[in-house]
Amino acid sequence: MNNQTHQLLTDLLRPQSIDELGLAEEDIRRLKQMLSQDSIMDMIFHGRTGTGKTAACTMISKRIAPENTLRWNGAAAWNMDTITQIDTYAATRALGGRKACLVDEVDLLPKKMQNALRSVLDKKSMNTAFIFTANDIKKVIPAIQSRALLVCFDVAPADCTEMKQRLQTRYMRILSEANIPYEPVRLERIIEDHFPDLRSVANHLQWEFGTAVAA
Repeated sequence: MNNQTHQLLTDLLRPQSIDELGLAEEDIRRLKQMLSQDSIMDMIFHGRTGTGKTAACTMISKRIAPENTLRWNGAAAWNMDTITQIDTYAATRALGGRKACLVDEVDLLPKKMQNALRSVLDKKSMNTAFIFTANDIKKVIPAIQSRALLVCFDVAPADCTEMKQRLQTRYMRILSEANIPYEPVRLERIIEDHFPDLRSVANHLQWEFGTAVAA
């Protein structure tokens, strides 16, 4: 029996550090500065799907609260018991460290639940950070938006060329290190066709250049 394990190319292409996120260089610098100063504030990462919002949440939580992170998803069935659970967790201080509460797709929560979550933010402990993601920031109530820093993952037109070049350089390095043959022209074309949806770019590179990579 062949015990060799394999890793999908899409997994290799997933951002592994703040520097590899699909954000403008200035936003990356500010996030890194927050992390270095251990001053992460409540934030909402918003923008179209596939731009790395959830990956960014995971990276930050692992840095600031590797042992004290809870995660919820706005697409799940929420009720007041869910709010109570989050409130209880967020209101208590962590001994010797920080805590993180991640809420993916907060824009999918009914307004009733978003309003209840607002009071949780007001009562949370000083060493608890909330990080939200939202595909449509317009569906997040103003009361939550005003309590968190909005970080947009949509790419400004002025940043597109630099970000595509940065992405292409990183992907070429990963493909070369994994000994996966690829055509630079096709790689550039796939990025051009599917950017800024990084998930879609990775899926098409998987389909085009490799089915699996030996781990």
